[in-house]
Amino acid sequence: MRREVYNYIYSNKDLKRYLSTHSYYYKFILRDSNFVYTLNELMKKEYKLTLSDKLEKFNDSLNLIENILSNFK
Repeated sequence: MRREVYNYIYSNKDLKRYLSTHSYYYKFILRDSNFVYTLNELMKKEYKLTLSDKLEKFNDSLNLIENILSNFK
């Protein structure tokens, strides 16, 4: 594995955790070092770290606050 890929993986704790649970992806990284970027996107989708997931979570939080405030009126 190239040193840049190794550093990229171990600098990102979520990616490192994802790889530890999905270790079969190591062979893809060894074959193609650019696969690590695809793997990062897969990890974000599974752990719900994408922008759309964050916006949805924020929207849910706002709805919860709105419901709480409407109950106090």
